[in-house]
Amino acid sequence: MRAIAAAGGKPTAPEAANARPQPKKPGSLIAKAHPRLVKALTGHGAKAHPADAARAQAMYECWAREQEENTQ
Repeated sequence: MRAIAAAGGKPTAPEAANARPQPKKPGSLIAKAHPRLVKALTGHGAKAHPADAARAQAMYECWAREQEENTQ
């Protein structure tokens, strides 16, 4: 649903850093990266470089998902 919204011109905010269970160290890195990503996406950069902004958000969420899988 998030991808459909983004494709329709209504991108969603990145998932919260605590949206998925995380191992300790990667989890703290993800938590530190989240506010930086949100700041970049809400600033002028996302409008000036939408493809880069979309890729950054997708890579962040992929990183968080992969770390969650490492805890299983």
